[in-house]
Amino acid sequence: MTTPTPTTYIFKKVGDLPIKADVYLPSSPAALPAPILVWFHGGGLLQGSRVGAAPHLKRAVDKYGLAVVSLDYRLAPQASLPEILEDVRDGIKWVREELPGLLGEGKVDPTRLATSGSSAGGYICLLSGLPISGVTPPPKALLPIYPITNSLGPFFVTPQRPVKYSEDGYIYTDEDMKVHRDPTSTLLSEAFQPRVPGKPFARDNRMNFYTYMVQEGNLAQLLFAKAPGVNPADYAVAKLVYKDMPPVGGFTAVVGCG
Repeated sequence: MTTPTPTTYIFKKVGDLPIKADVYLPSSPAALPAPILVWFHGGGLLQGSRVGAAPHLKRAVDKYGLAVVSLDYRLAPQASLPEILEDVRDGIKWVREELPGLLGEGKVDPTRLATSGSSAGGYICLLSGLPISGVTPPPKALLPIYPITNSLGPFFVTPQRPVKYSEDGYIYTDEDMKVHRDPTSTLLSEAFQPRVPGKPFARDNRMNFYTYMVQEGNLAQLLFAKAPGVNPADYAVAKLVYKDMPPVGGFTAVVGCG
């Protein structure tokens, strides 16, 4: 089965920063109008990009007759979690209201929309079905894969020096991550670079930022650096669930991944 090629759109701008969406459509006319799966990438809300969608997700487009929309969002700490959720809300609104017209009549069915994502993306997926996100109406279903559910969970507040999965045991310094941990640094909506076997990233590369966060146990500080009056505990999923929220499927264990 071939992997479909996406069409890239800018669904929002924040100042001069474009925030993009990759749209994958099934190749068979019989699958149209296709239900929509909105996908959010992982990376601890600190790094990652829509372009990192896994091959099996792309193959699902034709295998199951889905329209997959992989959305970028602003990254912390240069954006706070409340601002990231603004991008989630605006992205889903764009998918529902603007994308059908851009694609042409009968290509997608915006009334059948679910969200999904892995790790940090799974966290966003869960929040997209809860009132705190501002997404109205909520998605028909939520399909998180090993999501973060609380930035104050033990994994995210317990420093690891060295990080258990580190290949060389290197301890990242504040100087290494100086630019990335500074909330006033340049705002980003994507930070992704494929790893080349045998060629580690430079110590100060953004792709090491998640490992630095695990090392320091400071996810909540990074997610709310630009929202100092907000209590991170208020964004714990367990505090936000309600009786009539959208059905949740997928793997929903609380684990230490981003």
